[in-house]
Amino acid sequence: MSLEVRFDGTLIDEQYYTGLTNNNELFNESFVLGTTPCNQYKLKIAKEGVNAQPSSITLSDGISTFANLEIDNIEEEDYEYVYTLTDKMINLNFYYDAQKYL
Repeated sequence: MSLEVRFDGTLIDEQYYTGLTNNNELFNESFVLGTTPCNQYKLKIAKEGVNAQPSSITLSDGISTFANLEIDNIEEEDYEYVYTLTDKMINLNFYYDAQKYL
């Protein structure tokens, strides 16, 4: 299995990948029925591999996409960019009151 990183649909050559970590937390302080975890990633790409900063990043295993990611932050270091990313589950983080439908 190989990792593929795409910036706005364009494949980044794997020689520029310098790091990837994943953190996912299901519960903060209490259990809530229907809670779904939101994954957060830190992706590091060598500066030579980045032509323009992306608006979205996807990760796949070469067969299927396993992460469609929102960019939370971009840090520029000496030789690489560090992207703090959150999966699109963050878009579902809002209060919904179904009371009026009961």
